[in-house]
Amino acid sequence: MSVLESAAAWQPVTPAASRRLSRLHVLAGVLLGLPVSYPDVPYYWAAFAVMLIALFTTPFGRLNRSPGLVLCVLALCGVATLSNLLSPYAYVREPARFLTSSVFYLFFLAGLLAWDRARELMAGLAAAILLQALAVLAMSVVGFRWSAGVLNWTVPELRLWGSPWFPDWPNFYAILLSTGFLLFLLHYRRWLPASVCMAAGILTTSRSVYLALAIGLAWLALSGRGRSGVLRAVGVAALTVLVATGLVRVLAGSSGLDEFVLRMGLLSDRQEIWASSLALFTHNPWLGVGGVMLDESVGHAGYASFHNSFAEVLVRHGVIGFGLYLALLFIHAARVRPGHAGCAILLFYLLTALFQNTLRHPHFFMMFSFFAIAAIPKGRE
Repeated sequence: MSVLESAAAWQPVTPAASRRLSRLHVLAGVLLGLPVSYPDVPYYWAAFAVMLIALFTTPFGRLNRSPGLVLCVLALCGVATLSNLLSPYAYVREPARFLTSSVFYLFFLAGLLAWDRARELMAGLAAAILLQALAVLAMSVVGFRWSAGVLNWTVPELRLWGSPWFPDWPNFYAILLSTGFLLFLLHYRRWLPASVCMAAGILTTSRSVYLALAIGLAWLALSGRGRSGVLRAVGVAALTVLVATGLVRVLAGSSGLDEFVLRMGLLSDRQEIWASSLALFTHNPWLGVGGVMLDESVGHAGYASFHNSFAEVLVRHGVIGFGLYLALLFIHAARVRPGHAGCAILLFYLLTALFQNTLRHPHFFMMFSFFAIAAIPKGRE
């Protein structure tokens, strides 16, 4: 039993108490859809609140039925703590950084809420994402200068982001809005809210949105059986590419199309990041160098971010931590139902994690755990 259930074990659960618990889990879903920190990283107050809700409402028996998950989480926290203690960079032992980077993996346990409350969590999460998508589109009408036509949707310097309207975290918001797109398209089968989330996501100019679009359309097309499903997927993909290319050319001209293509294939910034990450990894391949930031403090002169969740874990916690991290991510892989909409979101997170810090952000780390458990059919828990 959970803490709340234990306290109330002497009396039957009333319908009113059940409704209060359901509302609490809807609230957890709403908070999960607010991936912001204040005043700065690592103060993700909404994520901490979700963890508290999970702590007080998740039956303790679920921990006993997921011993591998619990052991992986605890082992990762242990390795992360050791990496921080042995790090040659003293600033990783500052209290806030040391604590948050050492216990970060406890966030994965919040996914256990999905065992019994997936419906309520999804409802709250979907509502939070849709409201933010509507806010993005509303501000694009009220305060956005569409001087560059369709390039406003593709070139970072022209995007609707940052002060004074939205936090300048376009990649994380793109992943959030893409999650909403996949959730509405594949789980709820609602095209209108899915389109709203996709339109808002494209305004971030993050390329991850196009990956979500491809996964969503292919998943939808392949939901048909046999050869017809494959042909449908190919047809939908080809039509999408043709329509998108035509719109860019008509609205922005040939020069705009050239700039759009260059933007989609830009990798030079990532190559510099990967080179710096490799140099850091060689310092301590087994246990890593602790919770460092990839910035001037470690000799990196480029953009201050790993832009790769797996590289970040490998650098910070070494081969040992990396192996445990992979085990944690795929611990439920053998039990999920492949056709579940959550599997499409999991695939999206794994692919974007190769180019973004998706699975190092507490909210998306919790969402990965949540969708992995939600995709397990009843009776196979």
